This record gives sequence, structure tokens and C-alpha cells, in this order.
Amino acid sequence: MRIFAFAVAALLSMINSVATNYASSCSSPAIVQDSQHQYLEAACLLPSFVVEAPQSRCSMLDLNLCYGFIDGQIKAEDGGNFSTQCDEHSIRMDGSVVRATCTPFPLPGDTHPGKVQASIDTDPLIMVDDMGMLVCLSTFKLAAVAATVDVTIP
Repeated sequence: MRIFAFAVAALLSMINSVATNYASSCSSPAIVQDSQHQYLEAACLLPSFVVEAPQSRCSMLDLNLCYGFIDGQIKAEDGGNFSTQCDEHSIRMDGSVVRATCTPFPLPGDTHPGKVQASIDTDPLIMVDDMGMLVCLSTFKLAAVAATVDVTIP
């Protein structure tokens, strides 16, 4: 049990030392698109142990790597390709919240599925690594963190 607790503590320490939530470290978040991808672009501060004077780095992250469109909602999902069901021209940022107009997969017999307005706060999942780059905190790591909150050591 103590070895497991040590491993969990090491994992949590590694996650916390490598990345911080991007909303507190980045400015000017925006959606940038090409023909197949929707990127979150932001100017992120480099940590003080990397540079002496404050400096920012422009960083981009493909949101399709972090989110999927599931059951009418944008949700955290590694490689979820959420934009395949969302109108690319409707995807926008509102602070750290991504908003989009999306079309759910049709139910059996539904020939005209309606569009839904979907949104998700990206700050809990997207982090800035120690080089100022935007990264997804994988859903596996989120599950590991959530699963270890209630661990007690006798």
C-alpha cells in the first residue's frame, strides 16, 4: 500500500511540476483554423527557470487531440476529433470556453438531426508545459488524479 501511495504521489508531483493551467499563464487565446483542424493559439509565459526576464511564446494546440463531441456535448477525450461534428465557422473562444454549433449523430429513424450549441471550459484540461507549450492533460491522467483523491494510508 505504501508503494502504491508513493507511486501516486510521484505521478501527481510530476503532473504538477510539468504543467500549469493555461488561463493563468497565457494571454490572447483564440481559435485558429486550417482546412481540417481547429487550434487553440495563445501567448504563454515561459517559466522563470527557463528565462530570466518574462518572455512569452506563441503556442498552438489542435483541439481535436483533446476533445470529442459525445451525446450532444463537447467532452474531454483523447483524439476525440470534436470538430468533425461541429460547424468549423462556429467554433470560437469566449475566455477559456470553446463554443460551437454541432450536429449530433442521428438516432435511428431521425433523418434530420438538429444542431445544438455546445461549449466546454478548456482551462481544466489544457496546460502549459515547462517550455511554454500548450498540451492536453490526458483523460487518463485526469482519471488517475480523481481516483487517488480519496486514498488513505494506514
